[in-house]
Amino acid sequence: MRGMRGGAGWRVTMSGAVTLGVVVVLVGLGVAFASPRGASGPSTMLGSSVFPGYPAVAADGTKGFDAVWADRKITTAHWSAATRRWTRAVGLHGSVPGQWEPQIAASSSGAAVILWTQGRSSSPQDVEASYRRAGATEWPTPVTLFSTRLDSGVSEIPQVGMDGRGDAFAAWVTSHGLYVAEHPATAGSWSAPVNVPRAGLQAFAVSSDGAAVAVWEELRGGISSAATGHVYAAVKPPGRASWLPKVNLGLAGNYRLQGDGWIFEPQPRVAINAHGTAFIVWQWPHDDTFYPRVAILRASQDWRSPQSMALPSAGRDPVIAADDRGNATVLWSAEHGIEDADLSPNGQLVALRDRGPGADPRLVADGRGDLAAIWSAAAVRPAGRRWCPQVHLNAAEDDWAVAISPDGLGQAIWEHSRGGDHGDAILARTLRLCSSG
Repeated sequence: MRGMRGGAGWRVTMSGAVTLGVVVVLVGLGVAFASPRGASGPSTMLGSSVFPGYPAVAADGTKGFDAVWADRKITTAHWSAATRRWTRAVGLHGSVPGQWEPQIAASSSGAAVILWTQGRSSSPQDVEASYRRAGATEWPTPVTLFSTRLDSGVSEIPQVGMDGRGDAFAAWVTSHGLYVAEHPATAGSWSAPVNVPRAGLQAFAVSSDGAAVAVWEELRGGISSAATGHVYAAVKPPGRASWLPKVNLGLAGNYRLQGDGWIFEPQPRVAINAHGTAFIVWQWPHDDTFYPRVAILRASQDWRSPQSMALPSAGRDPVIAADDRGNATVLWSAEHGIEDADLSPNGQLVALRDRGPGADPRLVADGRGDLAAIWSAAAVRPAGRRWCPQVHLNAAEDDWAVAISPDGLGQAIWEHSRGGDHGDAILARTLRLCSSG
């Protein structure tokens, strides 16, 4: 794992006290490059990066894609559905060195938002954002949503989401708990941050109708014995100012020594569909190992009565995606590689498959159920059909992201070490649906 992700109680930046001295050099592996404006090769180089680049990508309402990463400052590129090409990478206007961990979300309206942290571990850590209105082509000058002293600094990578109207939600955690700020599509600025009582943040999602859900673990122990605790979720219904009380989803756990290595441990993930049904997945401890466990919270039940099930194959680091018909798919790292499972709208296991070698998967779905995934290879799957042939990326774990547009077109982006003095680069690969049976 090359990338470093924040966990509860930790702040990880390039100059922080926690580092991971692993650099993967890809030499002679046949990665094809094209110019930033070209499409002649299977992969396109978007621009340079300084590890960790934290690449992220989102599909917007124009059937295009926005990519974002850290090259000491926030850097962006846009893929146009009209030209089928990426623009040249540009630094976000008003961004400066010392910005990290960018996250991006986009709306079917065409609006988009980038959220990141500003400042190093020895200085105040701000949460900053740039909100781009529907129809605009330039990212506005960033604004500061939150600034805090070091002794109550941001302890998680901030999370961001958008509904179908273009209303944006920014979430982050400090030692005082979870904060959420909103930028309505019709407003000219962000709201003041709201503190959500007794809530944490490790995963965050927003439905197209404006329901927001935050998910987190509360663990105990983890040094001389395995860490144990529970997974919780909190939901803010559409149109309501307040959040519902947290819901206990069930037992969670991590290996012993978790207290020393929390930032490297898998964390819960969440997806939410257009009807406000939230699908949460995490690694559930059982018989001295872990199994993917899924909880489903439905708007029709006021998000209060989770339906829960464990998948029958052991593994770690599960991720989940869901469509608007209520189907869900889970990918996770099993003993011999990646496995996936499909769940029906009533929460029953439909299929269980082996996807082959890989680790640290990412997974997204469009509303009708087309899937795009990355796990060192990348692949797409038409709704209700088989996976298309995999695209091998020669990418290092944890340095990638994937998005899918409403018409089933996918984009995978990742950070690539070119070796020697060349530095890192951000690469992209377009993923197109096949005629899989």
